[in-house]
Amino acid sequence: MSDTPITALTMPKWGMSMVTGKIVDWLVEEGATLATGDELAEVETDKIVNVVEVQGNGVLRRRVAGVGDELPIGALLGVIAEADIAESEIDTFVDKFQENFVPAEVEETASEPLSVDVNGLSISYQKAGPEESDVTPVLFVHGFGGDSSSWMFNIADLAGARPVYTLDLPGHGTSPKKLGPDPFATLVSAVSGFIKTLNLGKVHLIGHSLGAAVAMAVAVQDPSLLASLTIVDAAGLSDRLAGGDYIQEFIHAERRKDMKPALQKLFANPSLVTREMINETLKYKRLEGVADVLTALARAVFPDGKQIHVFRDQLEDLPLPVAAIWGAEDQLTAPEDAQGMPENVRVHIIDQAGHMPHMEAAPQFNKILSAFLEEIE
Repeated sequence: MSDTPITALTMPKWGMSMVTGKIVDWLVEEGATLATGDELAEVETDKIVNVVEVQGNGVLRRRVAGVGDELPIGALLGVIAEADIAESEIDTFVDKFQENFVPAEVEETASEPLSVDVNGLSISYQKAGPEESDVTPVLFVHGFGGDSSSWMFNIADLAGARPVYTLDLPGHGTSPKKLGPDPFATLVSAVSGFIKTLNLGKVHLIGHSLGAAVAMAVAVQDPSLLASLTIVDAAGLSDRLAGGDYIQEFIHAERRKDMKPALQKLFANPSLVTREMINETLKYKRLEGVADVLTALARAVFPDGKQIHVFRDQLEDLPLPVAAIWGAEDQLTAPEDAQGMPENVRVHIIDQAGHMPHMEAAPQFNKILSAFLEEIE
């Protein structure tokens, strides 16, 4: 039980741009005994449906929010307390909470992206966490066709103790829709240049999918920039690409009916793909220059459904800690690629997750990543 006899369960804040969340379903009934880490309810954000976990122990005495309710960050979802707490006390607690609750202003909740000139490109990024800290910062790098918002469920867990940076690779998000003659080298130099330009010192570099291949390239080329490397459902570990068709499906999808099945391949549970996710992805793809950038990048990195930038053998020689995290049901970069890794790579497989475990199974992912960083620091 928490230090107080009654504990409020509130709408979490996932990512720097989240303002509200919509209750999709309750996963426990009133009267259920709960412990820290139990799954409480499914909440839909502008990106994906995710699960709210309980923080504290006790009995779910009241479900305040209803299915379908869209609530601001910090709003009351429910109440946990011991079974012997009187209903009148629960009523008083709920009434007082609702009376005093003031939603955060949108401008205080949302975060406008920053930008920094790196090799002549204005790279868009966001920063969370303390302004000044002697703790090693984290830098997240997204995958093909993604952007920094794909890490929205992971930022808060790390930003309490350290600076956390997320960037949009060239051609993605709000960064310029430009690539050099060697598209992959452009991405790699953007990441290493970002670290140097902002004088971040050593960083914990975490890359997903294509971003993992980029992160491995940075580590191989200049390991002095990194305190550790974490690769998530990584491209760049073999020449094969299990979901080779996905790249072309994503590039050529121009309507909802084509984009939806492509995005559903990213998740073990395809129902997590929201209408908003589909719409936002299509909106990005319709921006001037995006089609050319994605096509050029696919030709350079994934020609004929193969991968030409492979770093598996070089991981063994890296003078820094390395972790690999995989969704057990990944259809794109098969979990088999996690087998036979060098002994210095700590491999973690997350059950019931696909290519996006940091979104689909965020609580487990965050625990694994946090434990890895705590262990090596």
